[in-house]
Amino acid sequence: MDSIIDSIFNGVSCGGSVYSKKNDYEAYVKDDVLHLNLDFAGRDKKDFNVFVEDGVLNINVSEKEKINEDIDWIIKNIRRACSYTYTPNFDIDSEKITASYENGVLKIKAPKAVGAKQKKIKVEW
Repeated sequence: MDSIIDSIFNGVSCGGSVYSKKNDYEAYVKDDVLHLNLDFAGRDKKDFNVFVEDGVLNINVSEKEKINEDIDWIIKNIRRACSYTYTPNFDIDSEKITASYENGVLKIKAPKAVGAKQKKIKVEW
């Protein structure tokens, strides 16, 4: 199962370390649209930077530390920054990608580019 999870994202890092798979996520294609749903409870939509570069979908997550002087912390373990990269096995239409953040879930929809249908290539002798 871990090899399947590792194959979803080519690279994931949080705070300089390898992603520990604590966030839940799902990736699927429906009606020629790639859907990525990543669980990020307690964030703000301003914490996300989503962009495509050279066919690679990049998701950067960062948050400025909130200082609360009225709390005596016992333990605090919050990822301030994470970075995800995903290379789909088809071209995506970067002009039509949408991202939303609701109920703690970052939802990204990336449609396949027109003409990006799979084509079988005959191998010649």
